Amino acid sequence: MRTSESRLVTHRQHPTLPIEIRSYNKRAFFRKAWNEETINSRGHVVTLDGTPVSRPFTKFLNIGETDEFSRENVERMIELHRDEVLFNPKLNGHFAQLFEYEGQWINTTKGSFEHDFIEPDRALIERAGLTDDALARMNPNWTFLFEILGNHDRHMLHDIDVESYAHEGESETAVIIGVFDRQTWSEVPEREVFEVLRKTADVLDLPIPPMVEGFTYGEVASALLDLNEDRATPSQILDALYDSVNCEGMVIQIPSLCWRVKLKTHWFIRNRYMRQMTNTRVAQIIKKQREDEKIYARIPEELHDEMDEIMYGVKNQHRIFLEEFHHLSTCLHDEGFVTKDEMIDEYRRTSDVESSDVWITTSRTIDLIMFKAFFTGHDALFDATVDMYMAATPEHSLVRNHMREDLL
Repeated sequence: MRTSESRLVTHRQHPTLPIEIRSYNKRAFFRKAWNEETINSRGHVVTLDGTPVSRPFTKFLNIGETDEFSRENVERMIELHRDEVLFNPKLNGHFAQLFEYEGQWINTTKGSFEHDFIEPDRALIERAGLTDDALARMNPNWTFLFEILGNHDRHMLHDIDVESYAHEGESETAVIIGVFDRQTWSEVPEREVFEVLRKTADVLDLPIPPMVEGFTYGEVASALLDLNEDRATPSQILDALYDSVNCEGMVIQIPSLCWRVKLKTHWFIRNRYMRQMTNTRVAQIIKKQREDEKIYARIPEELHDEMDEIMYGVKNQHRIFLEEFHHLSTCLHDEGFVTKDEMIDEYRRTSDVESSDVWITTSRTIDLIMFKAFFTGHDALFDATVDMYMAATPEHSLVRNHMREDLL
């Protein structure tokens, strides 16, 4: 497989076919470098001369991520297009697509033909109802887009959606989130796709593949606010969506404009933090931010007391280490060991302390690391202190929940 990379987009060639898949890279993501090239490189497949083969959704952003998608502008767009705006549940899995090329149906992830997920994804797509026999009856110009809720993807909270979409008895599935027609490069209406899938399932005695269906403005207003459509404002609807539980969020869509924006619920963000924020990561954030104000700004006010406990423990232990090692270095200096290296060598040779106090070292290796950090400078000792504190304390689950927002 040939892989090349422009400044913002990665190109990966198919191992045997003259096509490549293009996806924006980490540089584009973290710099938020969204332009015509990057938003159209989200699993887009082309021939080697650039002719389009398969087109997924363009990259769409979160509310507030750019000025164009500020909350004020999103509310204005919803108000202007009340009659057609759709609210599609945003499932918490990973993206896959399925398209036909030269007589074979090919599935990919967002950026690869050969990812470890390719085979298990295809198996879920078949179990959902799109078997080879079913695909033989599909329009070969259609590209199917999926959210894969698979047990092989350990990073996702897919279990929150499986109950709603998986066939009976299944703990995982592939959900169709859209279909593109590559003759017109337009989305195929949900109802048209469903009718084709239903008829195919009837003929072949297969299950109908699950699909995401959008809710209208009125349906959302009624379900979340118990209000008639004309009484619910876009602001009220967004507030209610943010406060929803047991779901990742919504993709708000205006079909006639091919316009989309994402909304992630507070519940999902908290639970995603819980899954991914480890004590090591908390320690890294404390060390990187340094200033208390920046650290506390990252978490809700109701968790500041728990953060106080963490910060007090780190700073108090740092003070103890400073006092311990200052005393130790003074003693060694008085005994004739003048340079840093001489003191460290002597400490390594003579130290056999086994204290019951975890902070006064339970291992000579940790002792030596801390002693070296003391000589390296205040920052290095503080960093080592943070690592020691977080390693020796229970997980601060609530704080961990909220300290990864910048990486989402």
